[in-house]
Amino acid sequence: MHESVFTVAKHFPNHRPLIQSLFRSSPVFRETCLDYHKCSKALHYWSNSSSQEASFRRQEYSVLLQELKQELLQCIRLYDGDRAVSNIQNKGENKR
Repeated sequence: MHESVFTVAKHFPNHRPLIQSLFRSSPVFRETCLDYHKCSKALHYWSNSSSQEASFRRQEYSVLLQELKQELLQCIRLYDGDRAVSNIQNKGENKR
């Protein structure tokens, strides 16, 4: 599994199996994970930099990381919601 999965799973530990599944099955989710991982590494780099632009870059990557985190959470919630609806529908069909 790509290291980006572990980076994302650190922030959403209760969803680790779902994250692994979505990473394999959803190109959009996979790209967002990869972007999140790259952004996290860039933020770490700029957080340890003493260059003049470091403060600006830290702020820039921090905002971007939060936006990517929200996108990932939205994907996770959407998939969980679809799965919950499917489970409810399946239970209803089983009662017939």
